[in-house]
Amino acid sequence: MANIRDVSMDARLWLNKIKTKHWSRHAFDPSIKCDHVTNNMTKSFNSMLGDHRAKTYLNLVEFIRRMVIRRFQERKEECGRWKIEISPNVISKVLKVSQEIRILKLINVGDEEYELFEYSRTYVVKLG
Repeated sequence: MANIRDVSMDARLWLNKIKTKHWSRHAFDPSIKCDHVTNNMTKSFNSMLGDHRAKTYLNLVEFIRRMVIRRFQERKEECGRWKIEISPNVISKVLKVSQEIRILKLINVGDEEYELFEYSRTYVVKLG
């Protein structure tokens, strides 16, 4: 925050009005996981552009359009080879989780509330 204050006091005051969980990396929920990290996606996208960045905006946009269409077509062809309608990544994740939860027992303790328990731990799950 000191660095932000040095650049712009208004920016610091504006950020102070917003809860840190919405903008500060240290306050993000670590249990939330995502397959894509924005920074990696940006680097990947920029590397795909390569020399096309030097072209006019219209040519650059046309290149991006073709790149996206080509990517969709490749994904469509890949999905066409699947034996079922669920992606192999999802199937492997479901199988992994199903193996991990075999030791857990589930009890319904009320309206939309459950207890998961294993050998020495109990977890309360509230769906409502």
